[in-house]
Amino acid sequence: MDSASYRHIAFLMSISGLPLACAGDDADTATESASTTASTSNGSAGTSTSTGGETATSTGGSTSESSTGGTATGGGSIECEEVASKTSECFPTYSYDSILADCQAQKMKADNPETPGCLAALDAYYACELAATCEELNILSTCAEETDAYVDACTPPPSATCVAYGEKVSECFAEDDGAAACELSIDYAVADYGALCGEAYEEYYACLAALDCAVFEDPDVCADEDAAIEATCV
Repeated sequence: MDSASYRHIAFLMSISGLPLACAGDDADTATESASTTASTSNGSAGTSTSTGGETATSTGGSTSESSTGGTATGGGSIECEEVASKTSECFPTYSYDSILADCQAQKMKADNPETPGCLAALDAYYACELAATCEELNILSTCAEETDAYVDACTPPPSATCVAYGEKVSECFAEDDGAAACELSIDYAVADYGALCGEAYEEYYACLAALDCAVFEDPDVCADEDAAIEATCV
């Protein structure tokens, strides 16, 4: 899957759970998901760009499906059936049921009185995606503003670990949303899999933050921390 496709899937699949930078992905995938989430999604975002417990967890480019019977839940102006139809049409590797379930979970989490602008920002992203062609969704910059607005509206203040990770992402890749994506990943890890999973993700991001840019995308870096995620986030 190319990087643009990954960005949109990472966003969709990660905000409701662990980013796509979940154990089993290489460091390049982990970096892209964490620095673009929304996510990336996203889970890993199952983890995992544009940020992950989640109703359909994605790891290594596949999803485990959970049928919802087609009933949308959560508030907002965009129906999850529309999102699932469009996304599964453009990215057929991901099933309608998996996308529908994740959209519903995302909406429920976004509809939080502590982040009053979060649900509207999520719907704005969905509206952008629905208005785009499949070809446009394969362009990395498509819906980037909406993704950034979602991160701004829905992310709590980052921890010291995530601040350091964000600084490293900025240094190595000139991206400015690494800290927010890191915090989203950790928060959803805790919510979906418990405190030990959140701690494992924090250790993983701390390891990445300490790397030199030259080895940041090496798939063998932070192997112990990656293994800890795999062991605890189940």
